[in-house]
Amino acid sequence: MFDSILAQGVTLSSLTITSTVALLVGVMVAGVHAKTTHYSKNFAITLVTLPILVQFVIMMTSGNLGTGVAIMGTFSLIRFRSMPGTSRELISVFAAMTMGLIIGTGYVFVALFAACFVSIVLLLLHHLALFDPSNSSQYLTISMPEDLEHETVLQPVFEQYQVKATLESIRLKNMGSIFELNYHLELPKQMDRRAFINDLRIRNRNLAIILGTNPNKGGL
Repeated sequence: MFDSILAQGVTLSSLTITSTVALLVGVMVAGVHAKTTHYSKNFAITLVTLPILVQFVIMMTSGNLGTGVAIMGTFSLIRFRSMPGTSRELISVFAAMTMGLIIGTGYVFVALFAACFVSIVLLLLHHLALFDPSNSSQYLTISMPEDLEHETVLQPVFEQYQVKATLESIRLKNMGSIFELNYHLELPKQMDRRAFINDLRIRNRNLAIILGTNPNKGGL
């Protein structure tokens, strides 16, 4: 059952079977990626077609796995040449290429088993809170009037909500009448962020407040 179907060489039937399985596995990898992280349609299409392309490359190298891996290693650089990928995207690309390599050598049942096993593991890890961080990192940009001491005013709010705040920069605005403070925050996951922002707003006299994951943009 787990033997290679290419023992007799590449035939029309084996080519049809491997191509069909590669397409099925690609859809599976793309589906799991879409369920577990943010994605684009173009990237999903890439994951679907990548196993088929790898499969053809391996089959056309007449079973020379070393040559096939070298070729696909070069091709894999194309995806991240102009835009760096996330670690999750890298896993999906590597999974799609691995399935294509297995299928290209004729081990279609091994590829199906591996695809199902990896998909189950990724889905379980996504839904379980096993590796979830206890705190979430955010950036706070808050404007303060020049007559207020920011440490005295803001520190009690940080302590009340159990927020770990690190001041990263201070910038003067409006001819020095406004201080713009940039903090890196570690927020408890279950905290009331709206109440947190409202308390900060009271302390800074309704001046600008931005809370987000990017220190240069974003807000609540």
